[in-house]
Amino acid sequence: MSNIIVTHFNSGKLTQDLDALSTLEKYDGGCRELDNMIPDQYGNAVRRPGTTLITSSTVALCETPDENKIQIWTVQDLLDMNDNRIGDDLVGDYELMVDLDMTGVVLSDGYEAETGLISGQRGVNNNPFIGTFDGKGHTISNLTLTFPFSAVSVSGGGFFGFTNGATIQDLHLRNIFYDMTWIANNFGGLIGHCIGGSVTRCSVEGDIWFSPLDLGSNQPSMRRAGGFIGGNQLNTVGTTISKCYSKVNFTNKQTVDARVWDMVGVFAGNNVGYTISNCYAEATIKDERTTQVSATNWIGGFIGNYEGGSTSATNCWCAVPHDYTQLGGPLYNGFAEQTNGTITSSYWDQTISLLVAGRDNSDATESNTTNMRKQATFLSWDFDTIWTIDEDVDYPRLQWESSLPPDFCIPVSTNDPRFEAS
Repeated sequence: MSNIIVTHFNSGKLTQDLDALSTLEKYDGGCRELDNMIPDQYGNAVRRPGTTLITSSTVALCETPDENKIQIWTVQDLLDMNDNRIGDDLVGDYELMVDLDMTGVVLSDGYEAETGLISGQRGVNNNPFIGTFDGKGHTISNLTLTFPFSAVSVSGGGFFGFTNGATIQDLHLRNIFYDMTWIANNFGGLIGHCIGGSVTRCSVEGDIWFSPLDLGSNQPSMRRAGGFIGGNQLNTVGTTISKCYSKVNFTNKQTVDARVWDMVGVFAGNNVGYTISNCYAEATIKDERTTQVSATNWIGGFIGNYEGGSTSATNCWCAVPHDYTQLGGPLYNGFAEQTNGTITSSYWDQTISLLVAGRDNSDATESNTTNMRKQATFLSWDFDTIWTIDEDVDYPRLQWESSLPPDFCIPVSTNDPRFEAS
């Protein structure tokens, strides 16, 4: 009889040696060992002190580690990705085995504060992540990154500072807080500078601030900044992004008009050569300046600046309030500033945007809150396998959002550091 993993145990006969029974087949599928119980001489058992009795029917088996990948179990495992290099490239195939809480994590002196948490670049394109990262549906929460003054501009800031041909899937960032005080080009919640590769079923939630220093003639600026992905700085190598969302609030903390703040979008900052499908953005863009604005362009609810003949967005939506008080000058768009590419069957909520009707320069369809909570609005969208909607109550949501891993699982590997082997 082979061993069978049982996810819950209510009652049954408990013996010291099940194999000794002449009626063994009767107990096929029973427990050979029950390490969290103490048997007595009469065949009964009591729970071992210090252990937990699991009774929930939602308990599942933990993910089985892939022997061909590098497992990430701890925050230190995550940071150690920066040491796996071939030349200037960060390499490796990784899988995240657990949720990680970054609260209180202080990066050592070996990390460049003005680059990404994983990979990054200082002024030039170097140190890209070129491997694969499978989040397996897990969450990394409470990540704080502050990007201070530097002698060189930041080109590639975010969780992944710079990726080139990387494959990233099923990773979720929650309660991020990034504060940029200097020059930021290609700056994003998940990826700052992205060239090629693919991103699937990922999400980011939190806040990004632009709080520039007053450095006289040295003017900080933020360009190509997105809550999900920053940009690719006119590089036309295609990137595929699908079934993802951004709920990242952008705030321009400066109070005077002196710093450049352009190509900013809740989902992406600058889109050249990207193929985006079945994605959404839902957050706030806030500009705290009160003086005349002359250095702000291309602020979009979904994408800041949308250009490039190979660029496309299909079946996407955004609901983004634009909160600003300055006296004109910026080019705010409900969905995007589109100078090229294609936008198909995509929508923005004018009601919640705080923008006047028609304030958009893209092929996205202007709608309102009432209609964007009706399935019939979203023509040709797949509500069987990709999207779901609570009719008249909420916007469309991605179906994977309701199928994330359980909070607790039964280990299937002795390498799982959360459990003590016995």
